[in-house]
Amino acid sequence: MKKLFFTLFIMLIAAGAAAQTENPRGIYKMVSLEGKTPLVNAPFDQYKIATEDLTLTLFVQPNGIFTLEDTDKQPLNYTGSEPKTADDHSMLVYDSNAKGFKLKWWSTTRGHVYFPEGGWVTEYYESGKFSDNGRMIFDAMLQKFQNDSAQPLVGTWRQLGWMDELRDTKKAVAALEKNYATSPYDGNVMTILPAGAVFYTIHGEGAFRVQGRLQKDYSVLNRNTIKAGNDLIKVIWLNKNTIAIEVKANEWRTDYNIYQRIESTAALMSFSN
Repeated sequence: MKKLFFTLFIMLIAAGAAAQTENPRGIYKMVSLEGKTPLVNAPFDQYKIATEDLTLTLFVQPNGIFTLEDTDKQPLNYTGSEPKTADDHSMLVYDSNAKGFKLKWWSTTRGHVYFPEGGWVTEYYESGKFSDNGRMIFDAMLQKFQNDSAQPLVGTWRQLGWMDELRDTKKAVAALEKNYATSPYDGNVMTILPAGAVFYTIHGEGAFRVQGRLQKDYSVLNRNTIKAGNDLIKVIWLNKNTIAIEVKANEWRTDYNIYQRIESTAALMSFSN
């Protein structure tokens, strides 16, 4: 599971937007919600990534922290708007095509502002809409950015591990590569965008889950310097695809976070839209 950024290709093919009885396929943002209260603008920055095989939900907090996981445990297929029986509380998908859909689910949540305890919640989704944070996160995971030879740090990198000193780095990098699959760093990814960076971890145990954060104050000054907030961070190139990011543990100690470029053009998710 931790190797998903090499092996998972989620193809999101935009279907023709004709009848509203199609299976939704693609990326959709929640735009409004109806539950305990009448219809309101979406109170959460939430997305559904609908494929033939599964549905992933991306939830983005205002501070840029995000999770991506298979919360629905099923693909989103058209069902119609009405349950089969009075006691049927199965999830419903309707008014659906490539442009949008409605998702109705039965809530048993207690004490929530928007979700009733023992009642239906209806979420309205539309394609082609993103918050600023959502757009940057999808740009990172879908690799929808241009590599720039003038800014070679822009791109997607896997964390290989750490070094406490940069000696015999060729041998040290080879050892990190050899032990990578069993290391605690397998699944840690950094995407440096032209403006900002996205850090995320693909969890390898149990159900599919990605956790990460968007850091907007992260910028590339030159091939050897990153600015994070007010801090300038030194980057040392160990070879053309491996870098050491200097980390000041304290006044007397410097460690090095080792990253290796993911050369494949395959992203965590690939799509045609």
